[in-house]
Amino acid sequence: MNIFLGIIIIFFSVLGIIYPETALRFEDMFRIRGKREYSSFAIAMTRFGGFIGILCGIFLLFTDTL
Repeated sequence: MNIFLGIIIIFFSVLGIIYPETALRFEDMFRIRGKREYSSFAIAMTRFGGFIGILCGIFLLFTDTL
């Protein structure tokens, strides 16, 4: 179970690093209508969260209990 969850977290984290604006739009899908313009800080924090997610996913890959 940890391996599957770790791979899923790593996958979405990598997508958040590569496409931060798409990840932000996905988060706001049901809250905001119309065009959205995100600040450079929001994009940077999304990328930073992606790196943290990758670290958590790698941690889950190498742990035995959940």
